[in-house]
Amino acid sequence: VSDNSEAEWGMDTPVYRMCKAFHDDRIKYYRTPRNLSLSKSFEFAHLHASGEFLLAIGADDGILPYTLEILADTMQKQPQFPIFLWHQASYRWEGLEKGRRNTNGASLYVHCKNEWRLSSYKSKDFFKGLFSDYGNLYYLPMFYHNSGMRRSYMATIYERTGVLWDGHCQDVSMAVTTACLEQEFCFVDNILTIEALSKASIGINCIIGNNSLEQMDIVRREKNTSYQGTRMQGYYERLFPHTFGANSGLYSCMMYAYAIGVITDEMLEEFDWKEMYKKVTLEIRRADILYDPQIHRIRYAVSLHGQEMLEWFDETLYHKIMQPIKIETQTEAAAENEISEYVQIMGKKMDVAPGTISDVYQASVFLQNLINEEIKG
Repeated sequence: VSDNSEAEWGMDTPVYRMCKAFHDDRIKYYRTPRNLSLSKSFEFAHLHASGEFLLAIGADDGILPYTLEILADTMQKQPQFPIFLWHQASYRWEGLEKGRRNTNGASLYVHCKNEWRLSSYKSKDFFKGLFSDYGNLYYLPMFYHNSGMRRSYMATIYERTGVLWDGHCQDVSMAVTTACLEQEFCFVDNILTIEALSKASIGINCIIGNNSLEQMDIVRREKNTSYQGTRMQGYYERLFPHTFGANSGLYSCMMYAYAIGVITDEMLEEFDWKEMYKKVTLEIRRADILYDPQIHRIRYAVSLHGQEMLEWFDETLYHKIMQPIKIETQTEAAAENEISEYVQIMGKKMDVAPGTISDVYQASVFLQNLINEEIKG
């Protein structure tokens, strides 16, 4: 357990007390030397791990009871693969606001099989598909929720790139990097982990954006802590600045992959820059209090391509999206504030008894029983 919480250094933290309460020597607790950036926090944890296989989950995430047994068996059957991927379910903790809706439900994508099938696929096919479908990212190894690796593969990454966890988003950077380094991935065709979303999730807070002036404190804190021990962005990464959007993060990580040499010049020539800038620009929420500076960061990045590209951006996007509009205040209907508890299976919603799933552990047990019933049936 790697503790990168904001409690004062040298003091006991809630995470430390929780680990000690188990009285289990198998639990190894480590405290980061200072408040590390997210990517360096991941790197710190992985470098302190001593096992043969590495699988990272966050404090709010879950792992199915059978997962480690399945992975151990898979590693033995497929010794030629250093990286393994699988399906993941998703769970929403109580209090998570998506838009203005307060939910407490489990959205579990169940892909039940009568056997644990193993398959493989070409990594670059999914990498190329990222330009048309962001969902392809979840079939690339982010080494967070959806995948894991043999510990020895860290040396391969470092030898071939000179860095480990880095880039704008450490999980997305890993996905893009390994997609270009490896030809093929091994896939376990069933659910092994649960990606949980909570109000403390950094990724969710980035995508939601900035809704109030109080969130400016987050921006100031990031300036003080986010870049400790982290290399500064190079020229190519700045072609897609941080604008709190999914596509801006993805494209920034692609530029990072190019900077460290895993994306070739030939691959870069295939990029549709105009379409990429269009997606990044249109995903910024008009209600975001940082809308104006984010748009102008993108415009500056576009200008680095030359006058012709800037004129295209101004005529096609900039003059239209900078027209003032009225932002309606969203009203919260009583029904929208009700806590809902449900399971969603292959897009079909199924109600469950209240209290059945109130945390990610109960979600993992519920899902295991569901899959066991499916296999028996």
